[in-house]
Amino acid sequence: MDFRQYIVRNMEEFKSNLKGLIEIQSVPSDKGKGIEAMNYVIGLAESSGFNTFTAAGGRVGVIEYGEGAETLGVLAHVDVVAAEADEWRFPPFTLTEDDGWLYGRGVADDKGAVMMILYVLKFFKEAGVACNKKIQLILGTQEETVWSDIYAYREEDATPDYGFTPDGEFPISNAEKGYVDMVLKFKAKTADDVSGGNAPNTIPSMMSVTAGGRKYDYKGKAAHSSMPESGENAIIAGAKDLYGKVDEDAFRFVRDIFDGDCNGKKLGLYEESYVNGNCLNLTTLAPTMIRKAGDEIILTVNVRTAFGKTNAEVISAFEKESGVYGFEVGTGDDSREPIYVDFECGFLQLMKKTYDDKMGAGSEFLLAYGTTYAKALPNFVAFGPVFPGEPDLAHQADERLSADKIILACEIYAEFMKAVVTSEKSFKFS
Repeated sequence: MDFRQYIVRNMEEFKSNLKGLIEIQSVPSDKGKGIEAMNYVIGLAESSGFNTFTAAGGRVGVIEYGEGAETLGVLAHVDVVAAEADEWRFPPFTLTEDDGWLYGRGVADDKGAVMMILYVLKFFKEAGVACNKKIQLILGTQEETVWSDIYAYREEDATPDYGFTPDGEFPISNAEKGYVDMVLKFKAKTADDVSGGNAPNTIPSMMSVTAGGRKYDYKGKAAHSSMPESGENAIIAGAKDLYGKVDEDAFRFVRDIFDGDCNGKKLGLYEESYVNGNCLNLTTLAPTMIRKAGDEIILTVNVRTAFGKTNAEVISAFEKESGVYGFEVGTGDDSREPIYVDFECGFLQLMKKTYDDKMGAGSEFLLAYGTTYAKALPNFVAFGPVFPGEPDLAHQADERLSADKIILACEIYAEFMKAVVTSEKSFKFS
């Protein structure tokens, strides 16, 4: 029996288990649900006879298969961003199948991929695939917020030699932009209440302002903050409309700096970056959260730095504007610099060959616009599960993957992982 036969035969069970995982609302505001989701997957693995353990005070789970001197890691996460139910066609925290698509928060980011890798391991176990290397499926619970879970795991346990996170797009993302949240504090003037956005890494779909006895509501379209142009930013829309109506430096700053510009031109951060002759795109910036707290208005600006720009340069650019707009400059709890893994290494060449054998020759290595757990461990890249030409709806309403493409992604993962762990060759990085 090949893997496609296996996953097709077990697809109803796969969907049932994925449904159970999605129904655990493991959003950042409820860390206990993240642990519950991790334990749910660990329980599925243990019921199939896998060796498992937890690390980082129970915030990281590890599922193992095979033995060997080298370890291939698959690093995924079971937490998800929040979802506004009224923006979805179907309830976000359950699995709904419609016209060949599976809908639900986490189907693409990253619960669907967690289940894909688990079923690859189940196939290996049932088929008796003999390994020269160990496989570890590592489950994080805080990827959508501060990565203290994986950082603690990295300090406590021996990490895999190389691996991937199934939390991006096919073919292979061997480069990723950096990440920093700028937290700007303005003195409030006339607004009685301000609220907008629910996550630093999501384009806000709502903002509400109360001032002068009147309430102003703004509606946008949520999107992943790494691609701000794919959404409609309610904070920017509100700041533009409120200009001349409500006197707040925060709104003036957003209007002046971000209206029509998501690449930092007005902050001096616009610059194309190159690695090995390949353009790795531009830094992007987006206001993602705003709120009034006491006598302050606090604005979060999510920044994705391309190569050639460091987080220190980003901070300096904001500091230069602080005197003009009257804000204090701070940063969020976590920041990461861009990463690049050389595509000439044997590990990535085998990954490319596996993908090309299934999809046709000619695939190229990609820049990941978002930030993934690949930054957390050395020698990791992002590998699927979203295919070229399919919508990447991570962090958006109606998040979904097609059932057929889930099967295809599983096949690619299975072929690649089998090729690695059955090979006599070492893929360790020199």
